[in-house]
Amino acid sequence: LTQANQDSATGTVKEDSVLKHFPKVEVLGQTRPATHIFLTGVTGFVGAHLVDSLRRNSVCRITALIRARNELHAIDRLEQSLKNYGLPSIRNETSRIRVLPGDLAAPNLGLNDLLWSQLCQETDEVIHNGALVNYIAPYREMKAPNVDGTRTIIELCRTGSLKHLHYVSSTIIYGWAQGIVLENDRNAEMAGIDFGYSESKWAAEQLVWQAMELGLPSTIYRPAMLTASTTGGFSDDDIMASLLRYFITHKVYLDMPNQISMMPVDKFADLMLAISEVKPRPHRAYNITMPYANFGMICELMGKQLGITFQPLSFEAFSEHLTNHCKPGAPFFPFVNFYQRTFHKLRQMDKKRYSRDNFQDVASRLGYVDPPLDDVVSHILKFFGSTHHG
Repeated sequence: LTQANQDSATGTVKEDSVLKHFPKVEVLGQTRPATHIFLTGVTGFVGAHLVDSLRRNSVCRITALIRARNELHAIDRLEQSLKNYGLPSIRNETSRIRVLPGDLAAPNLGLNDLLWSQLCQETDEVIHNGALVNYIAPYREMKAPNVDGTRTIIELCRTGSLKHLHYVSSTIIYGWAQGIVLENDRNAEMAGIDFGYSESKWAAEQLVWQAMELGLPSTIYRPAMLTASTTGGFSDDDIMASLLRYFITHKVYLDMPNQISMMPVDKFADLMLAISEVKPRPHRAYNITMPYANFGMICELMGKQLGITFQPLSFEAFSEHLTNHCKPGAPFFPFVNFYQRTFHKLRQMDKKRYSRDNFQDVASRLGYVDPPLDDVVSHILKFFGSTHHG
């Protein structure tokens, strides 16, 4: 983008991040006990694991919004997603887990007036995980599902009975940050936010903060990189999965000190739901991240398990390696241009670290212990179908 176009895009995103026509909620935090949860984004990597975690750890009824032609198509889409990640079917639990064909990008989620009204009246809590994840697409393609969809979810939460909103954000809202990023910092200045996905997630989180300040009970959960589940469920469409596979295939890695936080996706899902049940709710936002690690540490562990040695490459050398070796059809190929356009910004993030005081405070009450990095790597290699060598 030229500077003029970037300034114009930034202005549009900032305008979209303003919550309008939202009256202050006078009865602060008075939500009824949760027996019915509304969940979005269930056919994606995180959402499928949230469905499974709710199935295992909750007795609540669940209504899952799915973009589909009808209920049968919606069930098929959810079942296929669960199968893709090695998760159990829910076909025998349809009395408790209901699918609702709809669309985050559409007014009232694509529901008719009756269904919208019923959803507003019957729902007790909302877990809003749905979003289009794409590092390549421009903001205009992300706005409807990610920003307008969040605005609609906020409206749902305040209409009828007051509902607590649990919003799955991302540490990407910090942009190309260069220092310690704090959980209660929403990056209100929009610093370092300059591509479509980050812009859309930033704008959506700003809407949630504003709703929270106007009295809507809300909690924000920010994961960093979510990786293979403890049973090896993952996807090569994921940017981290495709990058690590490239490292292994070519026995190289990007040598940088930047923090890489990788958490098994099912650990995140279980943690998020456990935190959501802690009352009184101790904090408003959480960076659900792991202790410091970098690609060198990760590749050292992968090398030990695979019996191979990785060659470290500088930012420039890795860019050249991608040009020469990452061809169409390779999992990381769709991200090559993104890396080559932004690696100079990645270089400046060498001191970026995730503060997670809020997360550690509540996680310690829950008895949570960070999984060893070696185990996280093992789960990823299980997905890759690799052989362990001690």
